[in-house]
Amino acid sequence: MFITTVANPTVAIVDRAISASQLLGVPYIERLNKTVVQMQREKEDFETIVVYAMTSRLVRLNQPDLFYHPSMGHVRIKRMLNGEIERMIAICDIKQGDKVIDCTAGLCSDSLVFSHAVGEQGTVIAIESNPILFTIMSDGLNNYEGELSEVVEAGRRINLLHADHFQYLSQCSDKSVDVVYFDPMFDEPLHDSQSMQPLRGIANEQHLTTLTIEQAIRVAKKRVVMKNNRGSHTFANLGFESVIHGGTNISYGVIEVE
Repeated sequence: MFITTVANPTVAIVDRAISASQLLGVPYIERLNKTVVQMQREKEDFETIVVYAMTSRLVRLNQPDLFYHPSMGHVRIKRMLNGEIERMIAICDIKQGDKVIDCTAGLCSDSLVFSHAVGEQGTVIAIESNPILFTIMSDGLNNYEGELSEVVEAGRRINLLHADHFQYLSQCSDKSVDVVYFDPMFDEPLHDSQSMQPLRGIANEQHLTTLTIEQAIRVAKKRVVMKNNRGSHTFANLGFESVIHGGTNISYGVIEVE
């Protein structure tokens, strides 16, 4: 892997690219007048992070680019602003001022919605174990600009950490957050979900364990919630007391800890 920039980058973009290269321990290469494909062929390296004005993209051969974009998070927040009930927020019983740990940040869509829901007085800690995904999402959250200020501000407030969620939870104090949330890679992938395609092969596909759920129960004041396929046996295997259908293909397992 190597890191480069968009053509004709600003000093700020170059600085971000150099910082990303230092964080990941991979080379930074000046773009000059070459295309990314030309650079990849010369280096015989077909995995590249390209830093743009508002985000960074992981560019790979024959795969869709991976980058931060509010996507459905934008749509969901817009609906909330219009007074609609957001299913995930209702199931997690999120209130303004709450503290949430999203243990599986991924593309940060759920974290973004949590951040909007808890507001300026609340806290969202999002955990991402993959260093490449963490780097790209962190850069996007800090630099994305969009037409809806509430979405931009919610992204800026997310505290994205590069960590293993079990180890992080193990270090948290008892009853120190309101909700602990998991959205692991589904037991049965939703093949019609275009937004998830870039994550294949990079996201942490390790299954949750009962030890992790035990830590989550210890840390949460209100609820531990997990999203997965509708009808998944994982809910029962991990001790989730109730399962609430959240849509055509998904459900949420809930453990009340109050």
